[in-house]
This record gives sequence, C-alpha cells and structure tokens, in this order.
Amino acid sequence: MRFLQIHTFYPQYLDGLYARFKHLAQASFDEQVDVLVADAFSGVHMIAPYMRHCGYEGRLVVANCAQAQTRWLDQACWSDLDGRNRLAPN
Repeated sequence: MRFLQIHTFYPQYLDGLYARFKHLAQASFDEQVDVLVADAFSGVHMIAPYMRHCGYEGRLVVANCAQAQTRWLDQACWSDLDGRNRLAPN
C-alpha cells in the first residue's frame, strides 16, 4: 500500500530553513524532504516518512516548498513545460 501525505509549512519557516542550509535548494527532492523531516518542525502528524518501517511506501510532499518542487520537476525531466508551467506543444 502507498501513502501520499501533502502538507504545507509556514513560509517563514521554509525561508529560515533554506537560509540556514545554503545549498539545500540544489539537493535532490528526496534529500530536501529528508532535511525537512529531520528538522522536526511539523510534529507527530507527520506519518508518511515513517510508513516504510511498517511495510508501506510513504511519500511526503510539502506543497508550498518551491525549492523542493522545482527539484522534483527537474528530476522528473519535464523539460517540455513552457514558461507558464503548461506542457508546450511539440
């Protein structure tokens, strides 16, 4: 079974985290999410990262974290997007 947990964090927290870890925005999507989880900002309702210990696949997405979402997009090879984040015609 798979779990997808979509969360948002306070923008001030995200700004502060990326200011503390200057090169974090260049890290992979998974590495950025690992740092967000390890920083322990969000609390006990954060379950997706721990689901593998129970035999499940869990994925956490911080929907308003532009840095991580940008890296996910880069890694997913969505090079066909136009400047408005829409698929460009071939």
